Amino acid sequence: MDFKKNKAFTAAVAFCAVVLLGGLGCCVWQLIGMSSANAAAEATERKLTRLQNRGKDFALTEKNVSIEQANEAAINAAINAKIERLTGKKAGEKETPVPASNDFFSSLTQRVADYAKTLEAKKIALSDDAKFFGFGRYLSVASKPTLSSDSVRVLSTEEDALRRILTALTEARDAGEKALRGANLLAPDKRVFLLIKDVRRETAELAQGGGDAPASASRADELSVTPRDDSAETGLYRLTSKASPRGGAPFPSLRKPNMTKALAFQVGFVAPTAVFRNFLASLSDAGDFPIFVRDVSVKPAVPAEVSSAKLRLDPPPAPLPSEEAAAQESAAATDFGIFGPAPAESDRADASVAAVPAAPEKFVVSPEALSEFLVTLEYVVPAYNPSALAEEKEEE
Repeated sequence: MDFKKNKAFTAAVAFCAVVLLGGLGCCVWQLIGMSSANAAAEATERKLTRLQNRGKDFALTEKNVSIEQANEAAINAAINAKIERLTGKKAGEKETPVPASNDFFSSLTQRVADYAKTLEAKKIALSDDAKFFGFGRYLSVASKPTLSSDSVRVLSTEEDALRRILTALTEARDAGEKALRGANLLAPDKRVFLLIKDVRRETAELAQGGGDAPASASRADELSVTPRDDSAETGLYRLTSKASPRGGAPFPSLRKPNMTKALAFQVGFVAPTAVFRNFLASLSDAGDFPIFVRDVSVKPAVPAEVSSAKLRLDPPPAPLPSEEAAAQESAAATDFGIFGPAPAESDRADASVAAVPAAPEKFVVSPEALSEFLVTLEYVVPAYNPSALAEEKEEE
């Protein structure tokens, strides 16, 4: 067939072809659209099914919302209780006003003197290095320095912590005495020996600055905690004192940057092991104050120090001459013979008469075993990082 001659037929075929191709394209497009719509519908249906069939998982129902609110309230209550337990203050409670440094030192002097009298009344020996309870820098000088309010706040916190530590130690001695008396091993008029040799505190207030800060030279009742290069990662610090100016073994502190801050203390004492055990147990069981034992060292007690402390607690009475001895002394002074003073009564006694034996010495069947303990402790509180909290709020 000659297509050139039959132009009408050729045009009709071309038109039909174009229409066919267009129809096929529309069908394909429609199929693609239907497939996408079906896929979206199936996805939506699956999501709805998951929301309906999540069981115990969270679902946007009134019951689950109320449960979530109750859980959040319980979590906030637990957080507030923890803050109150650690800091001794309720969450959101304003801090008590800090007294001026002169007023604080005046009251501190009186409290230290009262506590020393209390220990003396309880028959607890106190060495010269511990008589200021860690505050010798301020109490052993006539003129007190002027410190900032932050420094006074640190000192007040340390005084409170030391009071609790020493109270726990004296109560540990009392518990030991009660147990011994209950077993009839300690007479009612006897006391378990306790000598407080060292009371040291960390001089953290000097880092706060302010006013006429005292000289930074370490005292016998002070500690210094300095970080090492790896302290942030390992938690190990360098603990130094006048007794060990170069520091000993690495000090495992609980202080962490932007997480917790701590104050270090050391208490050295001589006592039986039972007192030491009671002391550690009281600090472990008492969860109302954040004081933690970090290190313990033990060595034999020095007998000379123990004897000296016992003499200070119970000095022997001055010897008084008996009436018989005074009469014999007076007779010897006036009784003279031809050849001089008369012989003493003991010389005139018959040599064959046996002397009256002296009373036998009393020995303790189970002698009191004393040891010297040095306990390193830390008072720990949470440290809030305002910048980190601000970043968290921005991320939310």
